[in-house]
Amino acid sequence: MKKIILGILAVALLSGCGSNLKLTPEPQKGQKKVFNNGNEVVVSSKRSSVLLSSLTPTYKSNTKPKIFIGLKNRTSKSFNFSTENVQAFVDGKPHKIYTYEELADEIETSKKWAAVGAALSGMGRSMSAANAGTTYHSGTYNSSSYNTYGTNSYSSGSYSGYSYNSAATQQARDASNAQTQADFKAIKDKEQASLNSINGVVRKTTISPNRFYSGTIVLESMENPKETHTLNMVVTLGNEKHNFILKNYQVK
Repeated sequence: MKKIILGILAVALLSGCGSNLKLTPEPQKGQKKVFNNGNEVVVSSKRSSVLLSSLTPTYKSNTKPKIFIGLKNRTSKSFNFSTENVQAFVDGKPHKIYTYEELADEIETSKKWAAVGAALSGMGRSMSAANAGTTYHSGTYNSSSYNTYGTNSYSSGSYSGYSYNSAATQQARDASNAQTQADFKAIKDKEQASLNSINGVVRKTTISPNRFYSGTIVLESMENPKETHTLNMVVTLGNEKHNFILKNYQVK
């Protein structure tokens, strides 16, 4: 039970509030900065071309920053591209890049803990519903009476008991079941929305000559989010490396 409670709390904490951060690319020598719908895009052109932009120019510190990468194979040979072709360094230290499979596993784990929480809540409501039609009565009484001889006698005491209303119990059970079903539907809907959100994550793809490919790179959350960090993204295509610099800092 302790493990279950800790798991539920972990999910709740991860979905809590965080500070606002900004992730901005900074073009280096030989690179060009352009704009796409207001977003800054840095272009690195060598034998092949690579475009990089922040998909989350402003994001919460407790969420994962996302990077857009587009590339065009301008060589005469096909090559494979995946997250293995991309490295990330924060202030010179290696920084985790998530694969699609890792993100899908996180979504599945989150769904399972949410389902456990919903089930426990449903059990609590069911227990309350079972007692909804039961009412406890108690009180005291005093009485007096005359017998055939004209003598007055007194009596007093207390009473208690239960009454049961089956209609009230059924109504409470129906409401409990409806809420539990709604909770599980919300969990399912959230899972599907989360899976949809990672559809564009980079997965191993063969890029033919003169073809363009784009995808999303998802990074681990930044440590010490109140500090300014330098993010270095290295994209390797064969023997060719494209280096990008982005600044990550806190904003109001």
